[in-house]
Amino acid sequence: MFSANNRYLTWLVPLLLLALFVFILMMAPLEKTLGETIRLVYAHAAFTRAGMWGIYATGLLGLLVAITANERMHSWMQPFAWVSFALFLIGGIFSIFAQRASWGGVALAEPRMRTSLTVTAVMIIVLLINTWIPSIRLRGVLYAALALYVGWAIPNTPLVLHPQDAVGTSPSLWIRLTFPTLTALAMLMGLWFVTYIKRPVTL
Repeated sequence: MFSANNRYLTWLVPLLLLALFVFILMMAPLEKTLGETIRLVYAHAAFTRAGMWGIYATGLLGLLVAITANERMHSWMQPFAWVSFALFLIGGIFSIFAQRASWGGVALAEPRMRTSLTVTAVMIIVLLINTWIPSIRLRGVLYAALALYVGWAIPNTPLVLHPQDAVGTSPSLWIRLTFPTLTALAMLMGLWFVTYIKRPVTL
């Protein structure tokens, strides 16, 4: 799949997924409260949720690696972790733009924003530590612990300025369908990059 003869063709997959993502984002219906800003919210929510699901998948792999010390699962665990972090980080960047559009600035003191920054910092620490820890079992334990932390911290953070799920509670079916569709596309893009990182390197 990733031989030298078709290495350029392989990039058509993420480019097509990205093009479809942008097309749906531009064609998605607006929400009466957020207006055009909902496009930034769509992208923020899609990439953030994709990153979170990726971390959960990494945590499951980590748990299995901690139990079995399986090298093959470990070889998938590391790319999953880095790509999931990248997706979460992209979601955070879109969040900054959405906040500037909605509130005129970045609310660093807002609880969800503080939690997102803390989670990002914890992810970076775990990723860096796991680049030099020799024990794959311990790496697995750390990723499993990271997944548990993310799964606890974000859902349990109170919403103050942060919207109370304007997309999910919208009466518009198309608005409610746009979010899971974009999330699925973000996850597919992430999965492609995981397989690309995992590919056999050919000269």
